[in-house]
Amino acid sequence: MVTISRSGLLIVCYAVLFLLSPAKTDGADADSAPATQPAAKSKRLTPYSHPIGAGVLGLAAGSTDVVVADVLETNPRKAIEGARDTVKLKVVDVLMGRPAVGETLDLYYHLLWTDMQSMTLEPPKFEKGKRYIIFLRSHIARGPDYWKVEYELADQWLAVMPPDPNRLAEVEAAVRVAHGDSRGAWCESVAAYRGRLVAYRDMQGKRPVINIFLDLNNVTGGENDVLFDLSNATITWIIRDEGGKVVDPTSLAVGRAKEPMEQKVFVKSQGSVRLPLSQTEENIPDSQQGYLTLAPGSAWLFDSSEKTYFLTCKIEIPFVSKSAWYGTMELPAVALPTD
Repeated sequence: MVTISRSGLLIVCYAVLFLLSPAKTDGADADSAPATQPAAKSKRLTPYSHPIGAGVLGLAAGSTDVVVADVLETNPRKAIEGARDTVKLKVVDVLMGRPAVGETLDLYYHLLWTDMQSMTLEPPKFEKGKRYIIFLRSHIARGPDYWKVEYELADQWLAVMPPDPNRLAEVEAAVRVAHGDSRGAWCESVAAYRGRLVAYRDMQGKRPVINIFLDLNNVTGGENDVLFDLSNATITWIIRDEGGKVVDPTSLAVGRAKEPMEQKVFVKSQGSVRLPLSQTEENIPDSQQGYLTLAPGSAWLFDSSEKTYFLTCKIEIPFVSKSAWYGTMELPAVALPTD
């Protein structure tokens, strides 16, 4: 476990605004299944060297699940509002989210009118026997003695597309930009904000490095811009292996110091921002599977991809003024992408 004052953490500060903010607090992002295992790592993605289309990036940012699936059954039928379809899908690849390869998903959607007079319906989005890339949003439906995962299209017009190789590579890259190589669940909102941890595995020269970010979402309505200031925060980090054992960092000779940069951001109502929480170190021993530095003078070194490690974080910010957020934010575990 490592506890540090935010003013002592040397990082380069920047914020990445999402194209599509995950602002729904009662939807899929805020839900979590009654299970103890944190969000798992994504598969390693194929490098994509072309520009990512804004539409694909927006779809990825607004989705909780992205899959490639074969259509087993489709049942379009007339309805008062036009038409509806119930589709049964078999998952053949998971780019992000809850589904598992081989799982069968039930999906219900409405066909849309293509004209202002509501006279002409679009054709069904799915054809039996064909394969598609599908952008989804999921949530947990609960009853008195049961729970289940329900899925809906992330966008009624654009969420279904053919899985040609170039498009699939672009979607994989968009998922990584929007959601990282691994991401934790959103924490419960505390006053104006909720957050989640996002992890990337990048290269520092020839050495893998794991970078950690905080996705921050202002869940309030109206004109309610709230200051989030990490300069006086105390951040507690814990890394555990898959057996639940706490893993301590390795002490290092501190490298060349940099002046800390304040992280003060105003996030608009229903808006999101991404803040870096990790840093890079110069004095790192060789590590085959990467390293993670969250405080000067120490790092976690990962030499084996056979184990899975999970990072949790608690952020405590004291009261400074009524215009600034204060409180304790406990962020659910994120699986570290060590391979």
